[in-house]
Amino acid sequence: MLTRRAGLALGAVVALALALRLAWLRGDSTFQRTDEVMFLLNAANLHGLVAAASPAEALRELFWLVAFPWGYPVLVLLWGLLEVYAWLGIPATEVTTVAPFAVLGAVSPLLVYALGARLHGRGTGLAAALALAVFPAHVAQSRTIAAWLLASNLMLLAVLAFLRYVERRTRADAWRFGAALGLYLPADNLAPGTVAFLLAVAFLGAPGGWRERLGAVRRLLCRPAVLLPPLLTTLPLVAVHGVFLGTGRGTYGFIGHYFLGKSAPGVRVDALVSGLAANAGPAMSLWLAAGAVRGAVALVRREPLAVLGVWALAFALPTAFVVNPAATTVRGYLTPVTIPLLLLGAAAVRESGARLAAVRPASLGRPWGAGAPGAGVLGALVLATLATIPPRVYERPFLGQRPDPIGLWGGEIYDNDGAKTAGWFIRRETPRDAVVLSDLRLLVGKYYFHRRTLVCEPPPPGRAAAGPGCAAARAAAQAEVLALRRRGPAPAVADGWYLAATVTHRGRAVFDVFTRRPRPPVTLPAEEFDRRFDREFGRVDGLGYRPVWGD
Repeated sequence: MLTRRAGLALGAVVALALALRLAWLRGDSTFQRTDEVMFLLNAANLHGLVAAASPAEALRELFWLVAFPWGYPVLVLLWGLLEVYAWLGIPATEVTTVAPFAVLGAVSPLLVYALGARLHGRGTGLAAALALAVFPAHVAQSRTIAAWLLASNLMLLAVLAFLRYVERRTRADAWRFGAALGLYLPADNLAPGTVAFLLAVAFLGAPGGWRERLGAVRRLLCRPAVLLPPLLTTLPLVAVHGVFLGTGRGTYGFIGHYFLGKSAPGVRVDALVSGLAANAGPAMSLWLAAGAVRGAVALVRREPLAVLGVWALAFALPTAFVVNPAATTVRGYLTPVTIPLLLLGAAAVRESGARLAAVRPASLGRPWGAGAPGAGVLGALVLATLATIPPRVYERPFLGQRPDPIGLWGGEIYDNDGAKTAGWFIRRETPRDAVVLSDLRLLVGKYYFHRRTLVCEPPPPGRAAAGPGCAAARAAAQAEVLALRRRGPAPAVADGWYLAATVTHRGRAVFDVFTRRPRPPVTLPAEEFDRRFDREFGRVDGLGYRPVWGD
């Protein structure tokens, strides 16, 4: 049970976590990353499940939901949010679609507290929760649309349910663990590491020799209450993968994603260590190092904290010796290593503080308070980490530090490049079957323009452009609309293209739209027409564009 004092402290930690994740969150911004609009486009298309013209159409949407490479739970979450927003009349904007992920990130310290309190007491839980609340990479990952935060929180729920089940062995706890595991497994591409971790904990925690331990693991886990929920949630993944295998597309879908060159045996400890250090910053790197040492001690002594050591190893070893860094950005997938190290670091800080508190300096008339040294170390590390968040997450100078964004596919502060207002114009003023050639990323163009979009690259040096700033001559021949970000002076108008609209932001031209037919050009201030886009198209039925990957 939480005491009143601990409850207030935990509430303050969650409030701090939420404030850090919501500050300067996409206030005057456009989507510019492929991943975010990919999630939104796929989620919005699920409106077809409730507005399908036929059962076949609904079945098709259900198939592609299950086939989503980053797990269908995050799409269900996003789809639900979009439907609720539409029902309440709230526009689905850059802020309203990203903010729920900031809330998910602020919930994470609550789950870390619960785990730390169970394994090592409330003090350790609070310290670890505070460390996670200010952890730079976690703050950044909470400020984007992605699967990480949901997967991480579901993993924490599964671990908590597992530890409770191991301790109590009741039927109700078996069902709780099975349900938590069933929710988690289809949500995380790193789920095999979690399964290995749970099996290792069950095996190492059982008494007797290896035969007796295997029997204990079988009795613990081979129960209908434990197995049925995960089977129900993962069998659709297996069925979809079977369809892809039968059609020669074995790397498609959630399971197929594992076969996209992700593994390459080798020794890459440096990538693991440097990734953790880059995600943590200088102060929290010391915390993680203390956690690594404390985890090794716990494993040798077989203490309750050894659970966290096994957890860290279950993900650190594959990252260091199996994962191919050329096929994925290792830094983006280190949260399952970070969380147990933060918990172990909190235990190390608390224990070291208790030892220091037992010392009675001759110059003092009374001994230190039991928690004073540990609280001092914790406070120093947290304040030092907080000072790095403005330059690393908000891209703002602070205390002499220059902006140095952490760069984890999100969390960055994106300027308004005019794409949304250009999208309003293209949706309103061009035919639905018009083909748009743009220098936006492919799915970003589809999201805003709601038209078939072709990617346009700048021309190579010394070669003529097919359009203003575009090298794709063949694509330009198909296009009826040319949509380009303004990167300097007004572009020269090529033969066959006529300026139709210029988007301005804060009085500066940022985007141009050209058409094949001459028309009087208009100037569209993004400050006004972004809001029009949200009012007219910011609904689940106005954002979905069915051919997400191709037309």
